[in-house]
Amino acid sequence: MSTSSPTYVLILLLKLLLLGQCTSSTAAPKSLQKTKHSKGGGNDLENSDSKSADEALLVHTVQLENHDIHRYYLNSGTLTAQRKAEIRALQSGIMVFVGVEEGDRVRQGQLLAKLDHREFALQEQLDRLQAENAERELNRIEEIADLNVIAKEELDRQRHAWKTAKATTNLSHHRVKQHFVRAPFAGTITARNLDEGNFASSASVMFELSDLSALELDLFIPEREAMSIAIGTTVLTELVDKTVFTQKIIRKAPIVDPLTGTVKFTASAEIYPKQAVPGAFVRSKILLEKRESVQSLPRTAIFDVDGQTHVFVIENGLTKRTAIKTGLSGEDKVEIIEGISKNDIVVEDGADLSAGTPVKAMSSGKQAPHPQPKQDLTPPKANPTPSNPGKLSD
Repeated sequence: MSTSSPTYVLILLLKLLLLGQCTSSTAAPKSLQKTKHSKGGGNDLENSDSKSADEALLVHTVQLENHDIHRYYLNSGTLTAQRKAEIRALQSGIMVFVGVEEGDRVRQGQLLAKLDHREFALQEQLDRLQAENAERELNRIEEIADLNVIAKEELDRQRHAWKTAKATTNLSHHRVKQHFVRAPFAGTITARNLDEGNFASSASVMFELSDLSALELDLFIPEREAMSIAIGTTVLTELVDKTVFTQKIIRKAPIVDPLTGTVKFTASAEIYPKQAVPGAFVRSKILLEKRESVQSLPRTAIFDVDGQTHVFVIENGLTKRTAIKTGLSGEDKVEIIEGISKNDIVVEDGADLSAGTPVKAMSSGKQAPHPQPKQDLTPPKANPTPSNPGKLSD
């Protein structure tokens, strides 16, 4: 049959008409089913409310409590010896004796090293002989001076010569002593820089000596905070191994450093742990201000918006941003002056929330429970007969 014949065209139109009727009859049960389900509008609203309650954010909450608040200034630095010295040679020469090593404890006046001093020792002997000769000549002239056979000027001249020779001898002896290097105070040798046979001069640091029994800590505090620190203030100091000991402020600089805007304080202690040595890195904490038994909240509950401090208070299951006025801020707690009452429930960490967020309150410090699937205890209903016999249930 030709596709252009009238009979073929008529058959094709009839097929298209029957196909359209089948499609509309199949879609009708879907709309009826949708209409049937939409009749229970009240149940859908209840399900929506239940879903919203289940999706509420679990948050830790706190309330106003009385706490002692302390404000500290944290700093760091290195311990230094209260007494330390770089020991140098007062006379140049070759080192012929070294009596100490690094780490040795020495007493005041103990011999540390000796330089070659033979030339100066010989000069001292010569000067001593000249002084003795001048003294004998003076004694001889004084004996005959009573006989008026010598002029008084001659006696005075000899007396001057004897004193000059004696002073020269003392100077030579002093120069010899300068070749013996001794400890200026009791302490510990922290460095030895020269060995026997090395040439030492006044520019050479031979030894470094420190008194380890008395240490100090220099602290540089901003001018604003320095106003709250006085002589005798306690400084809590911690070493790198977590050893903690107490120091006291013993000195305060009378000026403010114009370059850094800080004031120099010096802290010291009477007893130090064994690990505390010069150069040790420490962290310090200085009490600036304290309040006892004041209403406070954790720092995490407070946030700033446009320069005003706020907290989130829970009302009717929703967060409400509330402005507050704070006082002293400590390490963990902040004093609350006004804005909320003791009965208000505050979100402990609400900086990332927004106003009107649905939340569920939990007491602070507890873990949020994991949601458990609800168990439906009602027996299952029998499947109703499909409204459209032509559509099979899945």
